[in-house]
Amino acid sequence: MIWNEQTDKKLSEEIVSVIPEVQSIRRQIHMYPETGYDTVRTMELVRTKLRELGIPIIESKVGVIARIPGSDHSRMIGLRADMDALPIQEENQVGYASRIPGKMHACGHDAHTAMLLGAARILNDNRNALPMDVLLIFQPAEEAPSPGGAKPMLKELDEKGMLPQIVAMFGQHIMLDFDVGKVGWIAGPIAASTDEFYLTIRGKGGHAGRPQRTIDAISVGCKVVNNLESYMSRRIDPMDSAVASVGMFHSGQAINVVAETAEISGTIRCLKETTRETVLKALKQIAEKTCETFGAVCELKTIRGVPVTYNDPDITEYIRTVAEHTFGADSVFRIPTPMMGAEDFAWFGKKIPCSYAWLGCWSEGYPRVNHQPRFDFDEQVLPTGVRLLTAVALHADHITKSP
Repeated sequence: MIWNEQTDKKLSEEIVSVIPEVQSIRRQIHMYPETGYDTVRTMELVRTKLRELGIPIIESKVGVIARIPGSDHSRMIGLRADMDALPIQEENQVGYASRIPGKMHACGHDAHTAMLLGAARILNDNRNALPMDVLLIFQPAEEAPSPGGAKPMLKELDEKGMLPQIVAMFGQHIMLDFDVGKVGWIAGPIAASTDEFYLTIRGKGGHAGRPQRTIDAISVGCKVVNNLESYMSRRIDPMDSAVASVGMFHSGQAINVVAETAEISGTIRCLKETTRETVLKALKQIAEKTCETFGAVCELKTIRGVPVTYNDPDITEYIRTVAEHTFGADSVFRIPTPMMGAEDFAWFGKKIPCSYAWLGCWSEGYPRVNHQPRFDFDEQVLPTGVRLLTAVALHADHITKSP
């Protein structure tokens, strides 16, 4: 598809016409949030909309996959949106507030799904202009459980023999850090890896007045935490982003009893896979050696989560070019720093050239933080997301990198 003023004007008019439906879909999903893999209602809504458009749905065990035919069926570009919510009780007083106790869309996945459905309508109406097929991926379980829904969906695409056809995969996320209407890009790492650790320390309990006859699990646990923090601040390059956070420390049953066991758990997040391996190895050494020094023993369990989310430089340059043409250079910015939060879109990047963009969604009156009970955003971001998804697919003939 050739960029020209007439085509841009036509697409702009089509996007304006579809936004009321996109907003309606977003609010429907928001009112009935679903978490993890349990996104039955949301998936049925997605399938219903795709059937209405006549877009072929590909049978899948996880999520919803559909394919819009373009002029070249041997190649395709993938567009991905996540669908799941969070286990948070919503506090917003709006007409579309969550009607499911203890669950809400506090991260914007409702918007991601709605924007992809809006783009699907426009792309399907313009399928004669598509340079290649467009793969629509609606994914559950981005938030949890680890390692997320992207990994099994990637496996299904591989089993169906579709991976060799995908020249690029694109994802986007609304961000309250930036003003609505802005589009952010960055090549290389954009989100951290994340791993969980669960440490059990076993000492020797006893009377609080005779500590010399005990091995205090609380004391030993505190030293493990302090040693881990010292390691992160003194052995990791300050320019190499890595975070080890202890989220839970449980121990003790009475004030006059020295605790026999302590349970410590947390997460490790890194922007380099090499650093990730180094820190995980160090965690084991710190726990074992600290416990050995004070006569305790320990058991360490680690759960490997998602890898670093990496934006392919060539595909990201393509995204930047498309965004600047579509919105103007003043509305497109280089993301200043990657986030230390994780994004399971990373799994797609292990097999497919990928790029993940940020969409500013903040304006006055909205919070600056997600994953909290009063999360909401300016819905003016909806046309931005629909337009970017549409432009990325329609101009995919400009992608030169082979899958």
